[in-house]
Amino acid sequence: WQGSHPIALGARSAKLPAGSRWHQPAPSPDPTTGLTMRAITSATWNEQTSTWDSYAASDLIFGPSTRGQSIGLWAYGAAGQPAQGKTVSSVRVKVPLRLSAYGKTGVPVRATLAPTEPLVEGERPRLVAGQTKKLTLPASDEGAWVDLPSEWGAMLAVGGGICVYDASSHGGLAGIESDPESGLVKMTW
Repeated sequence: WQGSHPIALGARSAKLPAGSRWHQPAPSPDPTTGLTMRAITSATWNEQTSTWDSYAASDLIFGPSTRGQSIGLWAYGAAGQPAQGKTVSSVRVKVPLRLSAYGKTGVPVRATLAPTEPLVEGERPRLVAGQTKKLTLPASDEGAWVDLPSEWGAMLAVGGGICVYDASSHGGLAGIESDPESGLVKMTW
């Protein structure tokens, strides 16, 4: 189970029906040369209250709002351990559907992705200094794969996560309860 949704592991034997909001997943890397890992949690940190925001549930809210500045997070726990000691050559993350409940989806939103140190329960995500990836989330974005610096693989291998923050306007992304591929990471070495 992923939140309130069952997750089936294995290969899909049939094509998705026309009009499905789920995308056909890319093939997983060979386990001897790569790793695919799901976020074990997705959440929002509220800077004003210095707490995890229960209002957002598993969605990732980022940027300024009347509730204060927010930081979205995907956490992976020990899922990245197979990459320890490997020279990671590529890292990609699945940035999911933008949510209309948070900000204007009809306009592009700038955001910054950053790796975090391993999450400490109840504490603000600790960003890794000097490691960021700026991106623009297009208007009415359906989600996409985003290439990240290969150096992030080492941070994810030791329990780090990925934050979404510093947006030019308020926005939100579907969390793992509504999209099990939210924050999915593919690494190769």
